[in-house]
Amino acid sequence: MADTAASRIMQSILTRAIRLYPPEKRAWGEAILAESNSVTEPSAALSWTVGGLMVAFRAFFSRLFRRPAAKSEPALTGPAQIPPPLPWKLVLVCLVISGALLFVPDLRQGLSVIFSSWRDELKPTDETALWEKIGRDAESKGDAAAMAVAAMRLPDPEGNRFDEAVRLAEHAVAKDPSLTWTYYFLALRRVDSRFQGSPHPEITQRLQNWDPRNAIGYLAQADKIAQTHEHDPQWRGRGSKEEKISHIRGRDPRWLELMGRAFAAPVYDTYFARRLDLDLQVMQRLGVIDPQFATRAYFSADVLPSILNWREYADLRLAQGEEAERAGKWEDAAGEYWAVAQFGQRVCLGHKADTDVELVIARDLQERSFKHLQPVLLKLGRAQEAQGVAYAAQLQHAENEETATHDNSEERRLLTFSLASGLLVHFCAILSAASLLLIAVALLTFAVKRAPSKFVRFGLTYAPLVLVLSCTGLLCAYHPYAAYYKSYLANPSAQDHESILNVLLVSGVPRYVHSEISADSHVYFWWAIIATGSAIAVLLGSRAVWKTRRRSHAH
Repeated sequence: MADTAASRIMQSILTRAIRLYPPEKRAWGEAILAESNSVTEPSAALSWTVGGLMVAFRAFFSRLFRRPAAKSEPALTGPAQIPPPLPWKLVLVCLVISGALLFVPDLRQGLSVIFSSWRDELKPTDETALWEKIGRDAESKGDAAAMAVAAMRLPDPEGNRFDEAVRLAEHAVAKDPSLTWTYYFLALRRVDSRFQGSPHPEITQRLQNWDPRNAIGYLAQADKIAQTHEHDPQWRGRGSKEEKISHIRGRDPRWLELMGRAFAAPVYDTYFARRLDLDLQVMQRLGVIDPQFATRAYFSADVLPSILNWREYADLRLAQGEEAERAGKWEDAAGEYWAVAQFGQRVCLGHKADTDVELVIARDLQERSFKHLQPVLLKLGRAQEAQGVAYAAQLQHAENEETATHDNSEERRLLTFSLASGLLVHFCAILSAASLLLIAVALLTFAVKRAPSKFVRFGLTYAPLVLVLSCTGLLCAYHPYAAYYKSYLANPSAQDHESILNVLLVSGVPRYVHSEISADSHVYFWWAIIATGSAIAVLLGSRAVWKTRRRSHAH
């Protein structure tokens, strides 16, 4: 054979492939290597190498499932050799390495997250008993922070345990008045249409008295009034714009007053950062925190008032501005438009969470009011202000378009890279558990039978290696999530929405796979069919090439 690059590569590969053969069949590999000297063409060298590798791997895996040799099978070597002893040293070394990896906190955390996510999918955890116990213990110890956290966690949407939650919150506030903001989260529970508990109107009044400069207390009370009129057809009219505005103008005067005070309030703060920090501090102190529990707190802490009420009241103020314009009252019209624009600005300034819907609506209010405001300012001879609000309207529109683009790209990333990495973490964990189980069953079988069967030999030869590889893979795959979790605990309210979703995706893979991937199961089914068919075609083609080569060399 000519000394070419292809021949040298083929010779090197086939030489190393000889090591895959069991001792009694190693002559096959040596024969294939010797026959390669007659191959001259690069394409023939490639076919011969592929065929030789397939025979080597087939001989390698045939050791695992030995069967008595047929009488017609020619013996290439002497009498059958004694099977090698069981690899006890390999088992011991792999178990020691895997046990040492368990001392790495990231690996233990990853296993804990995956175990709890599958447990919650099969049997959801009822957190009510946990928070009831925390509330009782905190009350007996006078722990105001823990009482406040338990109070915000106890009620469900139907209002069950709402009275107990209010009582705990009152005790917490009596001990520490700086926790009065917790009333906001109880007040927003009452706005849920499923709520059937006691009203407790005093909590919103206490919130307003404690923080009168904040719009959120007035919005919470206005939401409760709107909720009582939810099924009233006169409350939210249909038809033309004029008819809708007429219905809004004719609403409960108390609702109109509260919305007016909210739009005039100098501060907008949903207490998101305060609640998130308090939640995580208390959970860490009480030892009831894990990554899944902690990241879910990010979303439970971000509770918003009714954005529909914002828009409807903003529509009323804009309509009143248009009426003032028609009457030639330019200053009054400017005042109405500025009220809507400045409310949107305060929402953006007080925005602590990455909740896009809140920002999008606030920017939309600014854009609409600025478009109305520009001609009014020109009428008043304030050209520079008119130009400034025109630019501001364009800026709000561009930012909303950027938000929409970001949301689309975020969804694509979550459905590709994030889902794939989350599945990899779960796959490594499941593989670790399966290999450990296989080792245990193999050891138990050997202890009972006292004979190294094929199953025992297979389990103790390959399962320890798989255990080490899967543990290492889990550590590497989960490490980025563990690092992010540490930064999240250090400053939770400063984290971005997409990173939180990435962490939640890992813990929610079982539910996500069930709800999302199953919806597109036909797509993945056909991809599986195509992949399987391609693998079979490659295998059959390689075998055909190998057999053709053997026949040609035999002749």
